[in-house]
Amino acid sequence: MATTEEFKNGGSTSYPFTIEYIKPEDIKIKVDGTALTYTTNASPASGQYKVVSTTATLGATAAAGSGNVHIYRETDLDTAAAVFAAGSSIRAADLNACHDLVRLASQEQNQKVLTTDLVDSVITTAKIQDGTIVDADISGSAAIAQSKIATGNLPSGITVNSANIVDGSIVDGDIATGTLDNRYYTETELLSGGAIDGRYYTETELDAGQLDNRYFTETELSSGGAIDSRYYTETELDAGQLDNRYYTETQLDGGSLDTRYYTETELNNGQLDSRYFTESEITGGAVDGRYYTETELDAGQLDNRYYTETEAEALFLRQDSSETIASGVTWSNADDKVATTAAINARIIDLVDDIGGFTVIANETSFPNTNPQGATGQAAIMSIGALSQAYTPTGTTVTIANGTVGNSTVTITGVPSVLPIGFGILVESTSTLNTYTFHRLVPKATEVSTVATSITNINNCGNNLADIENFADLYQISTSAPTTRADGTALTTGDLWFDSSSNQVMMVYDGSSGDGFSPITPDQATITAINSVSGHVTFQEDLGLITNAVNTGSGNNSINTVGANIASVNSTAGSIANVNTVAGSITNVNTTATNIANVNTVGAAIADVNRYADEYSISSGNPSSPQAGDLWFSTTSNILNFYNGTAWVGISPGIAGLINDANPALANHLDCNDKNLTEVGTVSGNNLQLDFGTL
Repeated sequence: MATTEEFKNGGSTSYPFTIEYIKPEDIKIKVDGTALTYTTNASPASGQYKVVSTTATLGATAAAGSGNVHIYRETDLDTAAAVFAAGSSIRAADLNACHDLVRLASQEQNQKVLTTDLVDSVITTAKIQDGTIVDADISGSAAIAQSKIATGNLPSGITVNSANIVDGSIVDGDIATGTLDNRYYTETELLSGGAIDGRYYTETELDAGQLDNRYFTETELSSGGAIDSRYYTETELDAGQLDNRYYTETQLDGGSLDTRYYTETELNNGQLDSRYFTESEITGGAVDGRYYTETELDAGQLDNRYYTETEAEALFLRQDSSETIASGVTWSNADDKVATTAAINARIIDLVDDIGGFTVIANETSFPNTNPQGATGQAAIMSIGALSQAYTPTGTTVTIANGTVGNSTVTITGVPSVLPIGFGILVESTSTLNTYTFHRLVPKATEVSTVATSITNINNCGNNLADIENFADLYQISTSAPTTRADGTALTTGDLWFDSSSNQVMMVYDGSSGDGFSPITPDQATITAINSVSGHVTFQEDLGLITNAVNTGSGNNSINTVGANIASVNSTAGSIANVNTVAGSITNVNTTATNIANVNTVGAAIADVNRYADEYSISSGNPSSPQAGDLWFSTTSNILNFYNGTAWVGISPGIAGLINDANPALANHLDCNDKNLTEVGTVSGNNLQLDFGTL
């Protein structure tokens, strides 16, 4: 039997042991009955100990002694070895851990010594530690022999009565002279007679019967009968003077009890007319077969109806048959039951059979020829390691040709979207041959690791999720004007809409009549024309007074914007920082989109993140493969552009024309580029000056 405790001799700090345990802290140590404290420190302090493998190390040398270092095991039963959830797999390691926990705890229970387990004479002086017997351990009625008491002076507090003083042992020297200072009579005074001033009778007076007849004198009592017949004298009693109401000793000794009672002689001879067994008959086993003799009981002579103590210990861990669950017995969840190992193994097999198990296959063409299935109402789980190709469901059904090892077709129902190549999947077995129900998609381990290593960037994206979602609300692409934002809230002045119909125009919401949107002006062609003119206007006063009309025409000869100062008044640039933050981490955003199931922080808004990444980019050159409505910020010209389906068009500031500017000014010359410049100044004014120095 495995041991749960060992006793070592003191005098050392290191003690090897052979006790099996689950956790190092399950090993306990006491030195001379005092418990030490477990620690994981490399160097335990005094009063502590650590456990490494099969060696216990104390923080201080144990006091020398024989078996005074007690090493024992107390298995932690408050912490579960494993937790099983409905529908989860049951691992052998978890079952072994549960079995070890119960096994070790049962060993400890078996090897606990109870008072009833101790046999007579088992406790000897060698087992009692010196100095441990205290006053409370000795009964108040214990008669301690005089030979057990040491000689010498009595301790203080011991009372010596007259009965304890040997007659004649008190001598004059024991009484100090004058010690009684008239409080007591001296021997001379007492012997003189009458020196007690009449309060007490002297011996002479008492001998003379001086008790004024209140009491009988010794002479009167001795004379016999001087008690007016109320009591029998000794002589009368000796003569049997009790008018035959009682038997005298002589009569009783003679057996004179008119046969109502047996005499001692008759009883000793067994004179009970066979109604009772004599001591000899009982000792000889003469109980006519109704009772077992001590010899028969010791041999287990109970015709196998009862277990002996040894058999019960070995078979039932001190549990009776009502508290045990053997193999084949209906399982019970009650806490007062103990199952045998065979019953536990059978129970585990039943549970595994009920759920159908957990089957792992390498790919989607390695399904078994028959469905793994559990009990009624239970479905087995099939785990496919990695798909060798992508599968697009028809409706919600995926069909895999040659899916089984026998090349039969496998059908998977309930598939919500495309199953991508390289990903694993989990399916549930059904009662229909080669048909399974989709459970979930399993991500690639390598990509999960990639996401994990980029969690800082993902968190940054999550922290700026409000800005990302805000962009999705502010900017929409459709063939007709939106009536609300993407999130269903009301449109707000400044919201953008790209008209992806044949118009291919970027619109801004300004609450104007109609749908509330107005095209963003000027277009790219107008901006190009303004840039051409800007190089030929020398001074800002060349344009005349601010009250004078700058342009009354339309078409290619219109001056619609400031041109060269486009970067300074670009309304989009003020809020481009948040957009740039997301664009700079667009790779991480795309990685997050692929592994969205593992990224909870941006999971609810992943559609907006993907859309943002597809529709907006920042680079020095034109993005490749654009679609109508896409945005691109050129880091070369610092201009935000939109794609009209054919070409990239720069987005102008929100000023419709110079006439709306209180202080219009061009940063460079206005180059008319061989175009007409009309209505500059008045007929009488001298408002236009031309510089032909560069002709």
